[in-house]
Amino acid sequence: MDLDAADAARQRRGRGRPYLANMLNFPAMSDPVIAIAHYRVKPGCEDDFKDILRRHTATLRSLELITERPVEMFVGSEKGVEGPLFVEIFEWTSADGSRLAHTHPQISQIWERMGGLCEARGGRPMFEFPTVRPLHLN
Repeated sequence: MDLDAADAARQRRGRGRPYLANMLNFPAMSDPVIAIAHYRVKPGCEDDFKDILRRHTATLRSLELITERPVEMFVGSEKGVEGPLFVEIFEWTSADGSRLAHTHPQISQIWERMGGLCEARGGRPMFEFPTVRPLHLN
C-alpha cells in the first residue's frame, strides 16, 4: 500500500490527519443517508402524485433500497410561488442507494411518471434531492 492509500485508510478509521466526518463527530459510512425529496407538483395533479408516491415507497422498499424507517411525506407551498410542494423523506439502505435506484427499470418508470406530474417553477427545478446524515452534537 502506498503512503497516500495508507493515509486515506487511517483517516477513514479516525487516525492520522483529521478526517472531516470524525471532526464533525459522525462516522462517514455507518450513519444513515437520508433523502429529502422536493417535488413541485402541477396544480390539479395532487391525487395522481399521491398514488405514485405510494408506489414509489413500496417499490423502493421491495427492492431493499430504503430501510424500514417510516417514510415521511408532507405537502405544502413555497413562499411567493403558486402550486403544491410535496416533500418525501426516507432513508437509503446504503450510500449507494440513489445510484442503484437510478439503474433499476422499475424505479426509472416511476420517476418518469413523476416527471409528467411535476413542473419547474419559481426559478427552481421540478424536483430536488438533497441528502443528509445525522449530526450528533455531543
